[in-house]
Amino acid sequence: MPQRFVGGNTNDYLEYFCVNANVPEVRVEGAVARGHEYMGISRSQPALILWSNPMQITVIENRDFTVYKDFKKWFDKLGTGVKQSGSRNIRMNYYDQIKGDIQLIKLENPSSTGGGGGGDLEEVMTVNFINAYPKALGAIALSSENRNAYTTFTVEFQYESYTVD
Repeated sequence: MPQRFVGGNTNDYLEYFCVNANVPEVRVEGAVARGHEYMGISRSQPALILWSNPMQITVIENRDFTVYKDFKKWFDKLGTGVKQSGSRNIRMNYYDQIKGDIQLIKLENPSSTGGGGGGDLEEVMTVNFINAYPKALGAIALSSENRNAYTTFTVEFQYESYTVD
């Protein structure tokens, strides 16, 4: 996550407790071209690349809810008055004030046979989400019946595009 919005402890925590993340689809929209080469034949020509939104992660939260609070601080920067303390009028901030790049790294066991040789995890894919900001913080289910269960929440991010390394 961008350091200017979330603390280093949150990024360290997410390395182990982000239990789910998705890489949304990328696709092409086509424009129909009719009869350019052969009369009566139409074909779809690529006209626009679309990166599907949102990107979503699921996090196992700790007992102090520090990761959720960090994401809420970033969410509150989307506009003045979002926190609903003081002035209750909300004015959205400029795009450059709320966006940051997010890097998602897929880790695997170092052994190609899946045995896990005890070494450092291998980075098999890196996805860089460009100009992202939090779109939604998911609900947190609090229940006294959920003993010995962990609490999770989701965060959805809007972004412009992404690259894969």
